[in-house]
Amino acid sequence: MADITAHLRRNLVQAEQLGQTERAKRIRARLAGLERPDKPVDKMNKSELVAEAEARGVEVDESLTKAEIVAVLSEED
Repeated sequence: MADITAHLRRNLVQAEQLGQTERAKRIRARLAGLERPDKPVDKMNKSELVAEAEARGVEVDESLTKAEIVAVLSEED
């Protein structure tokens, strides 16, 4: 787990240096999910939900609403 966190932190620094705000936002959400993995999906914010979907291998679009992303993730369970 420490390796994944270190990797994500390096990617976050790189994304911030390159001005990739959306990528940085997704990485921050992924890091937050690793720090508190027991957070229920219905309590996550939108960026955490997008990161959770990516972690599960589920493709979601940022244009979806929070409720729509929760629904997609619920179908995968």
